[in-house]
This record gives sequence, structure tokens and C-alpha cells, in this order.
Amino acid sequence: MIEKKSDTMIYRLKGLIHAIEFFSQRFDAEQITHHVVDFIDELIVLDQVVVFAKDDHVYRPVRQTGYHNYDYTFEVNPVYEDIVVLHAGLFSKEDVKRFLPNEVSEYFPCAFGIPLIMDKKMFGFVLVNRSEDKEPFDSEDEIIAVALMNLFYIALTNFESYDALIKTKKRLDEKIFNLFAIHQSSKILMSTLEIEAMCELSTSVFSELTQSSITSIFLLNKDSKAFEMMAYQNVYELRGELNIQVYTNENIESLSEKEYFCLEKDEDLEKIHTIFYNDEEMLITLKPVYIVPIVKNEDVLGFITLGRRVNDMSYNDSNMELIHSLASSLYISITNAIYVKTIHEQKKIIDSKLNRLMNMNLMIKNINTSSDLNHLFEITKATLEWSHNVTSGILAVYNHESDSFVIKERIGCQFLDVTQAFVGVASTLKEGHMVIASSIHEAEDLLGREVVNQIEGEFGGALLVPVYLDKFELELLGFIGIFDTKDMLLTDLENQLIYESIANAIAPSWYHLRQLEEIKNTYEVNTEVLFIEKLADEIEDCREYDLELYVFLIEFTGKHFLEKSHLFQAFSQYFDKAYKINHQHLIILSPREEDAVYIQENLDERHSMKQLKYGVDFEDYESFLEQL
Repeated sequence: MIEKKSDTMIYRLKGLIHAIEFFSQRFDAEQITHHVVDFIDELIVLDQVVVFAKDDHVYRPVRQTGYHNYDYTFEVNPVYEDIVVLHAGLFSKEDVKRFLPNEVSEYFPCAFGIPLIMDKKMFGFVLVNRSEDKEPFDSEDEIIAVALMNLFYIALTNFESYDALIKTKKRLDEKIFNLFAIHQSSKILMSTLEIEAMCELSTSVFSELTQSSITSIFLLNKDSKAFEMMAYQNVYELRGELNIQVYTNENIESLSEKEYFCLEKDEDLEKIHTIFYNDEEMLITLKPVYIVPIVKNEDVLGFITLGRRVNDMSYNDSNMELIHSLASSLYISITNAIYVKTIHEQKKIIDSKLNRLMNMNLMIKNINTSSDLNHLFEITKATLEWSHNVTSGILAVYNHESDSFVIKERIGCQFLDVTQAFVGVASTLKEGHMVIASSIHEAEDLLGREVVNQIEGEFGGALLVPVYLDKFELELLGFIGIFDTKDMLLTDLENQLIYESIANAIAPSWYHLRQLEEIKNTYEVNTEVLFIEKLADEIEDCREYDLELYVFLIEFTGKHFLEKSHLFQAFSQYFDKAYKINHQHLIILSPREEDAVYIQENLDERHSMKQLKYGVDFEDYESFLEQL
């Protein structure tokens, strides 16, 4: 008898060694609970056995022999899970009744139970029973049961540890991939400075990394307070173009309250409805599952919509972490692009202002070279037309005697009468104030409908800038009239300042050139004295260098001695050495005899010519006088 027991024990120990080898393999919890029955049945002779294992939130029988209650389950709660902490070892029949629901012992009568422990929690348990006609369980059965319990504990705990390791490794791999994706995406986005191109690129990035079926980006237009779709990608369409705008209910900051809105949740969907009042088209067309704001510190730039994933999987925490990081990176990239765009626009404005200042400086230099008023007016017109893009305007001179304005230069305005009274604005201009009309109706009120009708072409309003000198009393010289410009507003303060600076720059030269003309008209040059001096110099050169010299004397017979010859002025402009002695006589000095032909061809019956040659008709000034 003793020898038989020894053989049985040796067999059991060999079975335990085999069990240790078997459960040392990498099994999952389901495989372990499945094979538990095989080893218990082999090493402990029994008639009935059932294995309960945790399945979500219930303990469920996963394998049984001799019992027939397959549908029975009971809820998992912390009290059951902590039984193994408070009670060590196997469960006796009384322990099963005390620790577990009454139905367990009723449906599954047993002699004892073996807890299945996974890291200090009861993952499940095994109930075993032997029919009454057989020997009851003894101490050797208990030793084997305890050994199997510990073996199952090690196997289940190893599985949990390995499973946790696999999950941790998977999360780390996802984080590494996310970091790599964020790094690479940020590099690409940062290198793009055009907002439109950046949005197109970002849509592709989000669609590729999240597997979103429909992806779009909206940016806030701060002028219209509307979110405008900047880019859109539908993986089921090769080419898709949409133009969607959504308007807010003046609570844009509400988008910054959450990192993302899940539209499958009623709470988040209702929040989106309160933020936007015309979101129907966006929700129906794009079918978004998530709306991810592009925001930082309540500064909302826009948002991203993500549809269902093409692999039909739901978005997990790792996906949302990646999406949030990409949205933050996109915020920085868009902000940088906006700053760069602003800098370029400011640079254009600064360059434009610098160019206008340089043109102003050039005009002031040219003003100093003006020989008369007409030249000054031409420089001013050219500056306005080519340097300041004036497409319609005039330069008018104030006539004090007639209290009217005479137009000297025009840019367009060819049908405008030369002399204008400008009664409605004359008093304002005389006070040195600009006249501004921002529309054609205001211009009609100030200048008169007749004047406005004579200004052809585009008409943007009117800006009249007085040109004056503020001496003891303000003296009005004229004004610069601007009626339209290219790509500029007449009412813009900067433009007004430029035109006023031009007026101030030309005013001193205008005044002094006008004074000079008045002096010229008062004092005539003594051309007779100039002729005598020039003739003496010419005779001296002929003697020294053996040159030829011809003198053409032209006489005009007028109706009276004050009548002027129109040919005298023409000859004076044609010949460099023409001297008007008086209203009846003009003398021309020339080294060419053929000039006599030109003069003779242009004479009429009231003019006559006499030709003298040095060395033939005269030798010096005295002999010349004898020929007259």
C-alpha cells in the first residue's frame, strides 16, 4: 500500500515538473485558463471541475467538466478581487460559501477551490469536487493543489507583466513615431511661408498621419469674423473643391476651452452649435468626428476637422496627442507666416514711402534748375504724373487782377476751360487751406457741376492744395488740383501730406520766378550795345583766324513805329546771333553766306534784307556804319 502511494506521488511530482515546463511558455490568460483543467484533472483525481475567469466586468465559467451551468455569471467587484489579499491559500467549502455569491456553491457544489491570482488580484478560481463513493481529498491532494495554484499565479502574473510590457512598448513606439512625425512636419511647415500653401500641406499631413477620410482646415478672417475653408482633402475623391464659411455667435474664445471637440458626444456637438450659427453645411458636407482648434492662450486662428478613419478604427489617446501637438505646431507656423507676410507688406509700404521721398528730393533738385515758370510747371506736372501716380489733375495760377485761376498744366482734363473762377473754393484756398471732396457729389457742391462735367475719365473726388507764401499776409500763387490717382486714396492723410509738401517746395521758386518775369518785362535788354560789342569781337576773330563774316540787315516797314514784326521773333529763335535794334531793324551775324537764302525765302513784302560781307563791304566798325 505504501509503495503504491509512493508511485502515485512520484507520478504527480513528474506531472508538476511537466506543468512547470508547460506554463513556462508564453501563454495568454485565455490559454492558461483553458489548460488549467487539463493539469488539475491529471494530477488530482476528480469528477467535477469548473474554471471561472474574469471577462470584462463579470466572472464567467470558461471551462467545466461534470457541471452544466454554462450561462451563470456574476459581477466583478473589488471585494472579490481582494479576496486573495485577505485570504491566503486554497478555498475550503466554507470559504467558497463565505467569499463568493451563494449561487456559486449552489450551482457548483465543490470540496475546495483554487484561486487564480494575477498580481495580487483574483483573476478567477477553480472549483473541484469528487463523488461521494470515492475517497475524499487528502493532504497530498492539497499539496498538489497549492503547487498548481502557485504555478498558475506565476504564469498569469508573467502574462500580465509581459502584456503590460508589450503595451508599454507599443505606446513608446507610437510616441517615438509621433515625435518623429511632429519633428518632420514642423520642419516642413516652418519652411513654408505662404499661408495657402501651408494649409494645403497641413491638410495632407493631418490626413496621412491620422488616416482621416475627410480633412479640412479653416482659418479666421478677422475682418468678416468668419472661418473660411483654406484647404480640403477627401481620400475618396481625387479632386474636390469646396468653399465653406462658418460664422460665430461672437464667442470665438469658446473654441479655446478644449483641446478638441468630439462630435459623437452630445455635449460637444451642442457646444459647436452654440459657437457657430451656420454650421449645417460644414457638418453635413465634411462629416467631422473631431474639431481641433488651432489656438494658444485664447488666441484662435482657426480649426481642423477630422472625419472617420479610413481603417474604421476609432481615434485613441495616442492619435489625439499627436493631433494636438500638430495643431500647436501649425499655430506657430501660421503665426510666423502671418508675421512674415506683415513684414513684407510693411517693407513694401516703407519702400513706397522711401521712393516717394526720393522722388520728392529729386523734384526739389530739379526745381532749383528751373529757368522760368513754364519749366517749373512742367517739372511739377511730371512729378505728379510719374512719381505719384496722378491720373487726373491740373496746375492753376491765381490771377489777382481778374480774381480767377488760369490752368497752366493738365494731366487729363483736356476739356476743362483754361480760365476758371472756382467761386465755391476760392476763399478757402486764399486762406491757405486744402479743399477735400471725397466723392463726386461733394466735388459738384464745391467746384460746380459744370466743372465736374468737363473733367473726363475716372473721377475719384477732388483735392485742391494751395500754393502760397505766408509773408506779412498770405499770398496765394495758385493750386495743385488732384481728381484721381492710381491705387491711392485722395482722402488718405499721407497722400495729402505729400501733395502739401510738393506745394510748399515749389512755392518759393514759383514766387521768385514770377518776380523775375515781372522784372524782365519792366527792364528790356539794350541789344544795340550788345550788338556793337559782339560785332567788334567777330571782326577781331576774322582778322586773327582769317574767317568769313556776313551781316544781314532786315528792315520792317510797319503801319506805325510801335508795330512789331512777327518774323523778328522767328529769326531770333532760329539764329544764335540775332539782335533786335528796334521795332524796325534786326541784324543777324553769320559765318555762312547760304543763310541769306533761308532769310530771303521767309521774307514778305513788308520786310527787306541787305547783305554785307567782312573784307568786301566793311573792314571795321566805322566802315560798317558807313554802309547803313
